[in-house]
Amino acid sequence: MPTPGEISLAHHGVLFLDEFPEFDRETLESLREPLETGHISIARASYRADFPAQFQLIAAMNPCPCGYLGEPNAQCRCTLGQIRRYQSRISGPLLDRIDLHAQVKAIEPAQLRRSDEKPESTESVAVRVKSARDIQRQRQHTCNGNLDPAGVDQICVSTSDAQDILDRAVQRFRLSARAYHRVLKVARTIADLEGTEQITAAHISEALLFRQMDLSPGPSPKGEGRTRVSKCNFERTLRDNCVATQLPPNVTFGIICEPIGSRDFTSSASNPSARS
Repeated sequence: MPTPGEISLAHHGVLFLDEFPEFDRETLESLREPLETGHISIARASYRADFPAQFQLIAAMNPCPCGYLGEPNAQCRCTLGQIRRYQSRISGPLLDRIDLHAQVKAIEPAQLRRSDEKPESTESVAVRVKSARDIQRQRQHTCNGNLDPAGVDQICVSTSDAQDILDRAVQRFRLSARAYHRVLKVARTIADLEGTEQITAAHISEALLFRQMDLSPGPSPKGEGRTRVSKCNFERTLRDNCVATQLPPNVTFGIICEPIGSRDFTSSASNPSARS
């Protein structure tokens, strides 16, 4: 009989996967079902087993094999083909299920020496998060991440300007229906953190900027220059919307995570697939 693997052991907790593209393709694709349904099924000829798997996925990766792509003070040694092969190890359907993409830039030596600047404490962040979760439970008796498409249509109401930005993003970047609903849920959460009833253009813009691996123009193949310039201009519009409302505009890609359910404990994995 199968026993729970790392995915189920991380139920109601965190599953952290370092060097995300280095996992084999079958292991990565096994994440798709639990990220979508919150459980994992193992079927054999004589039996079927279902395990709970509602977890928060946090994954870390380099932008390229050498790790220096996009670094201002270092030169990337990878070829265009190597970069594309490396990034393509994360399939589109799996990437679709990941809500937040953020770049962690190298820290300058001067920043390491600063002692006068204190970051926001975990306690103060926890207060804001708890307040947002309380708002969600009072409004729809569950967290935004658990809303189905019908619930998204009912709860994630946006202004006309916000809807226009989202519609343009879907057309320009060919976002899937799943990505469309996930952007709305992230925007709804951003609005809840601000204590705002309606989703505004700034909330949609920030939620879209958290999907940088979908929006990034990347290296320009022959014949696609004009399209990619258009995408860059649209991304600049999104960043301007964030700046106008003092929202963080400096998000690209690197660390990717999927917020689902509650968190009770942490599990690190070398192989997240269930054992049989």
